[in-house]
Amino acid sequence: MCGKFVFGLDPANTTDFFGICCHDLSKGIPKLVYLGKMQNQSYELTLQQFKDGLFRKYPPFYIVADYSNERTFSDILEKLYGSHKIEKLAYTIPVKQMLKDDGLAILKQGYTFPNPDNQDPIQKALLLELITQLQNEQMLITKSGKKTYDHPPGKHNDLAAAWELSIHGCQRFLLKTSKVQVSTRKWGPEINAAIESGVRNPSYVTNTETYYPTNTSYH
Repeated sequence: MCGKFVFGLDPANTTDFFGICCHDLSKGIPKLVYLGKMQNQSYELTLQQFKDGLFRKYPPFYIVADYSNERTFSDILEKLYGSHKIEKLAYTIPVKQMLKDDGLAILKQGYTFPNPDNQDPIQKALLLELITQLQNEQMLITKSGKKTYDHPPGKHNDLAAAWELSIHGCQRFLLKTSKVQVSTRKWGPEINAAIESGVRNPSYVTNTETYYPTNTSYH
């Protein structure tokens, strides 16, 4: 398939979910073309599935991978495809802020999600899960005023992380004149009670807000 495919990968150990997101950047605004998640399989099998299936259908133009904990898979991809095609990001607070800002910026540029009703059953389910995960993403403000990012306990964010990584890769190649610069988001005093009730250390956190807008645009 012809395109300019930018992958976001959130590798995980075999017991957690491995999130995958791919956008086509060939027409400027990123177009979401694939979502995937894997669990309970070896990196060897996962790599084989990438090489024989996913990367054949969507030849990678660029890959951004979470390099915080599970680094083996990213290192293998770097050896296979070269460091010029692989960006490895460790999740520090500044990196998380950068990814969130890139996500907000692309939404401000007119990014839309595919209409779930036009997807096959698997992609529809994954797309709806991605949107839910993005809407659940939190910014936590501590008593000292420091910010950190998390998702509600018991919830997953593998697809949201993969989406942010893919969007970050896309932003690297968009024209600078068209990129919307987003500063650190300012938060009001309101607290989402449903999310606040799930904060792990409520005495440590003074404010909890979802990060992304809750309204969703489809194309």
